[in-house]
Amino acid sequence: MLFFNVPFETDYDKRVALLLNHHIGLWDVYHLFERRGSLDTSIKTAELNDFSEILDTANIQLIITNGKKAYEEVLENQLFPDITIMPCISTSGAANGYMKKRRQQWYEALEMVR
Repeated sequence: MLFFNVPFETDYDKRVALLLNHHIGLWDVYHLFERRGSLDTSIKTAELNDFSEILDTANIQLIITNGKKAYEEVLENQLFPDITIMPCISTSGAANGYMKKRRQQWYEALEMVR
């Protein structure tokens, strides 16, 4: 599936360039956290990132959350009260059983960025 009329890219630097060219930023909701394994449900303690500087300097119009846990943290902590939040199924391998639905959600979310 193509996003922004470009094929999927595996080269990291090219991925970053693609994001920059389309004014898309990536930022983790957590500054640090402790968990066993790779599942978000295993997070024991966490410290959220401080988004105040980004929010003060960037014209952010849409937040797309990667997975249920990120979406819940954003809502629970009111991280972006004046910005549209769109939840998408996690890109984690743990959600591969929802590949078709996940792909559709991300496609719709990225279409909103255009």
